[in-house]
Amino acid sequence: MVSLNKLPGVAQPAMQEGKYVGGVIKARLAGDERVAPFKYFDKGSMATIGHRSAVADAFGMKFTGVLGYTMWGFIHVLYLIGWGNRIGTIYTWARALTFSHNRGHRLITYKQAEEERPPDAPARPATGADTGAA
Repeated sequence: MVSLNKLPGVAQPAMQEGKYVGGVIKARLAGDERVAPFKYFDKGSMATIGHRSAVADAFGMKFTGVLGYTMWGFIHVLYLIGWGNRIGTIYTWARALTFSHNRGHRLITYKQAEEERPPDAPARPATGADTGAA
């Protein structure tokens, strides 16, 4: 995880800074040099942690389980551009949640990568984790 200027290294600060910089450029082109400094608004954080389960820290409260997962999905769909993308994403998620109890289609593991490696590709070098060495 990265922190720059005491801001978390996630998308939300970058989105807010981009909007701020756009306003600064617009103001300077209009001849206004008096621009307030950037102020970050923390909207909280969310992460999925399993099948139909997530954690959310928002609005000064913490949510887990299905409620956290619902919040996570709603917020992600809300930020998509266009109704077609939103509806397509909801359909894909609903289908995956209905017919699949794993999220393997979103994960790439070393084992999967090795199994899918073309025969002529060089093998991945062994690491301490592979050999059991510390």
